[in-house]
Amino acid sequence: MQGLNEEQATMAGIQAACIEAIKKGWNHTHAEVSERNIYETILMQEHIGLRENQVEAYGAFNTIHVNNHKEGSYDRFISCVPARMNVTVEYLAIYGMNNVTELSEFEGDVGDLLYFLNRDMGLALPRPIRETATLLGDSKTTKKEEESFWH
Repeated sequence: MQGLNEEQATMAGIQAACIEAIKKGWNHTHAEVSERNIYETILMQEHIGLRENQVEAYGAFNTIHVNNHKEGSYDRFISCVPARMNVTVEYLAIYGMNNVTELSEFEGDVGDLLYFLNRDMGLALPRPIRETATLLGDSKTTKKEEESFWH
């Protein structure tokens, strides 16, 4: 998003997701962020001073929550997950930058999205072609190591 730093863009994305969830009447939503500093700022913002470039982004997020919160009627959660467990977001961002000219909502699958969703949820094994270096290591072996392995 032009004109926004990474933190502001992340908060704008979370805000957009919250707005969409409210429009659709979803009673349970769960947002995940990979940036621990953003997660901790959301949780601790009452106890820390926000920088000038944070006030608008976090203020907009707070406004949505306060104006739409109805005790017991819905659950909204935000959690912090390691980036390696949230590859879907990275995949969609890269896919979007390479293939999309404007934001839009779509149904169904694009590219390898379903695989990455299943992988993030623990329902798919790593792809052998893409994961071989990770699983077996990137190191080269010497002829001596190869001989000792086979003998």
